[in-house]
Amino acid sequence: MGVGPPWLGWRLADALRRRGQRRPISGVGGFNSGEAVADALRDPSDVDNGTEDKRLLVYEPEFARLLKAAARDGSTLSMLLRDGWDGRRLETRSRAKVVVATGYHLVTLGHVTVEELRSRLTDTETYGGFANRFLWVCVQRSKRLPDGGNVPDALARRWGLALAATIDQARGVGMVNRTKAATERWAEVYNTLGDDDPGGLLGAVLARAEPMALRLSLLYALLDGSRAIDVEHAEAAWALWRYARDSAAYVFGDATGNGVADRLRTALHRAGPEGVGCTNSISQCGGLIWAELNPWRGPAPRRHGRRWREQPDGRAALRRQASVRAGDLKRPVGTRG
Repeated sequence: MGVGPPWLGWRLADALRRRGQRRPISGVGGFNSGEAVADALRDPSDVDNGTEDKRLLVYEPEFARLLKAAARDGSTLSMLLRDGWDGRRLETRSRAKVVVATGYHLVTLGHVTVEELRSRLTDTETYGGFANRFLWVCVQRSKRLPDGGNVPDALARRWGLALAATIDQARGVGMVNRTKAATERWAEVYNTLGDDDPGGLLGAVLARAEPMALRLSLLYALLDGSRAIDVEHAEAAWALWRYARDSAAYVFGDATGNGVADRLRTALHRAGPEGVGCTNSISQCGGLIWAELNPWRGPAPRRHGRRWREQPDGRAALRRQASVRAGDLKRPVGTRG
């Protein structure tokens, strides 16, 4: 999931328009169903002539909204986005019509907080291959600008023109191969990626490391104006993947995949040394899991400790503490915190 300030991208797109490029990728949000995505990329049919521009950027500044829509019973959104990443034929059926989309270019860009992502991304979506089709990138504000900040229009236009020239050149490139040196380096990277299997939830999120790195190396080669993937492109892809891998470990490394346990863990981290009382534990998790959190009826979630504290009236109260502090989790190199 690539995240960051979106406005610069739209200004670059405007520069492409002025350059005379064909219509830039449509950046739209609010997709609540797979049918809507397929319809935006539909092929010609007996009903209409289909979509002329088969490129679509699904932009969701509130990515949790998309996750909520994908989790609804009967929703095809998750399945369709997975098929879109694989480049498969998209097809949705209803009583009114059948929509088919082929030969498209589909990209999803979103922004979400760690807490929202952990609470909304279900174990079904994670292990079903939805999460590992995204490149997760942790970002954080690097400075405070009381008066705001802006990139000069002239600089944005210059970047836009350079990007437009690169796109023109890339359109004339056919099959892209690797150089001999890049092939040898890629074999090393590929084997390293294949050996990286942390298991559990994080392992499921990283399950498509090899194709992700491959696509990144191709993208770097085309952006560099090259007709072949060279060592520097493979190295750049490897570096970006390592950052994305660290980001995923920061977000998912301590997650269990169980929404209840993860919400409780977040509450424990926020509480610090004081811990969270049993009643508060139930409240933090919506009051729906009494049997799971009640110390007399079931075990506490793993990786969380217990301790007794004497209350002012002399009664003993059981409280829970996090055995792993949030600060102990590794942050991706380059983020502040």
